[in-house]
Amino acid sequence: MLAGLVTFLTMAYIIAVNPGILSETGMDAGALVTATCLAAAVGCFAMGFMANLPFALASGMGLNAFCIYGSFKKVELVGKWL
Repeated sequence: MLAGLVTFLTMAYIIAVNPGILSETGMDAGALVTATCLAAAVGCFAMGFMANLPFALASGMGLNAFCIYGSFKKVELVGKWL
């Protein structure tokens, strides 16, 4: 029971942090929350059913931060989504 709670709390922060980072590009924050939750759910279910392993998966924050702060802002792509 404790392991499940720790895993949930470890992964729950990404629901707020990931959209917070990506919304600086001008994307809708509500859509980013939905996409983050769906991507984590698909990854967890795929790991459970395909690999039969109890691993929780979610998007990585390092690549998101690099893309937003390191690349997109330098070439002025932020806020120019179609």
